Amino acid sequence: MSHKIVGLLIVLFSIVSPHDTHAKPQNYVVSEFKADSKVFKPTVKGGLGGEISDLIGIKTFFLITGGWAEAYIGPTISLGEHLTLGLSCGIESTDGRLEPRFETSVKVIVDDFSFTGILEWGTDGDKDLWYKVISTYKLTPWLKVGVEGRRFAGLSPHVSVAIPEIPVHLWASWIPWNVATGEITIERTMFGITLIL
Repeated sequence: MSHKIVGLLIVLFSIVSPHDTHAKPQNYVVSEFKADSKVFKPTVKGGLGGEISDLIGIKTFFLITGGWAEAYIGPTISLGEHLTLGLSCGIESTDGRLEPRFETSVKVIVDDFSFTGILEWGTDGDKDLWYKVISTYKLTPWLKVGVEGRRFAGLSPHVSVAIPEIPVHLWASWIPWNVATGEITIERTMFGITLIL
């Protein structure tokens, strides 16, 4: 089933070629890892997109992790220079089963402050619902600090370091508190490498 997802991603990425957009595309690939004393879970995800005009853009996204994958595409709308909204649809693959997947997002950037909120859902109600919110402040050209919250992970401090010589960001989040379950796991972390394409 993974080869079908990869094939779909190639088609989506071909449709959303950065050469067809007017502004700098927002293209990236992330290797992400969630770890604690019980689990080490790698994930690969990425996206491709850009602006078609000052108001309208397009984005794609994919994610592959153990036993689960998703891919979606959709428009973005920029309401002024600080606010961007997105709405996407696509597919998810769970245990070889393909089902619809939907996403909506909001992104706010004002000077050195940024906020991103993402809400995803499928057809299984609350069980299929996922969210991520992250708010950061750029302290220096290479260092951002903030707070991140994800369903099924928790609430955490977040730090990101950019390497100016190459388009790479190293980031980490310490997630001791799972907000949904109330569980405390001191050693739980997420970390990753983001390659800007």
